[in-house]
Amino acid sequence: MDRIFYNQDQVLKGPRLNINIVEVDGLIFLSEIKSTNGFNEIYEYNPSTFRGINKSPRKAIENNEDSPRVALANLDSRNIEDVLSFTNTWGLLDLQNISFFEEVSFEERKGIQYQDLFRNSSSSLKREPLFLFQMACNHYHKLLNLLHAWETLKQKQESEKQKHDNENIQLVDAIKANINQIIRSNVPRLTSSEDCKSFEYTIFNNSLFGSIYALTAEELINGLMLKMCINKRCGIYFRPTRSDKKYCSGSCNDAVRSDNMRTKAKAKKEILYETQSVNEENLAAFFKRIKADGYLNRNEIKQMFYEYLKRSDLNE
Repeated sequence: MDRIFYNQDQVLKGPRLNINIVEVDGLIFLSEIKSTNGFNEIYEYNPSTFRGINKSPRKAIENNEDSPRVALANLDSRNIEDVLSFTNTWGLLDLQNISFFEEVSFEERKGIQYQDLFRNSSSSLKREPLFLFQMACNHYHKLLNLLHAWETLKQKQESEKQKHDNENIQLVDAIKANINQIIRSNVPRLTSSEDCKSFEYTIFNNSLFGSIYALTAEELINGLMLKMCINKRCGIYFRPTRSDKKYCSGSCNDAVRSDNMRTKAKAKKEILYETQSVNEENLAAFFKRIKADGYLNRNEIKQMFYEYLKRSDLNE
């Protein structure tokens, strides 16, 4: 498969290949292997701008086809099959171009240097140590956790009409440090506004991993960061096509709707048992008016009804 990575100033082009697990001198590598299939189609994409999905997918797993950023966010780096699926779809992360990883300590091998970790037996092929790939994946997941904590705190402060505090500033500084640590070999940096509620940046990256971080920074600016699906049985990350989107796919939307139908049925049954004088037609009309953008709580529904009952003539 011919793979071309476009960047602002550089084109990284790989030969027809696939990626597999190889062990060399006791170290495990993700290594490019020459393909025996001579009919692979040329595949090219710009990792900083590629968008594979323009509308909500039907199944949750389809979100991983959206972009390398979404796929990395959902990747379990401990699962070798998932790692190979990622690298054979999007390519290696090009970690040799990220200076942060030069400082990583690893089990010393006689005569091996950091750059030797990325040199394959053929000069035209690339490889990456599996442990560095896993470390990079974990690093990105920690960033996503920071972003989620920052967004949660910001919403809380806005709802309670609070000004930004030390916790907000610390989260913003941690996010900036996390991103700039990866892209620090380039002159531009991620900065923040004075009120710590927004970010500004310009960036160029020469690696897939750096492009993922740059895209994360860009979407911080636009206010459309990756979200985690609110379906309790899903929880994968997805790229929202609008700011109020809460489900990663149609199937998760349907699953939550079904759960809510069961919750409403249980709440209705309990209300009829607890308040036998209620007119069932009026009760049914009340439940039709209940709308949910997420999970419903049975006790909250019952409380809503009893409060409404005090204000309305729903009794026979």
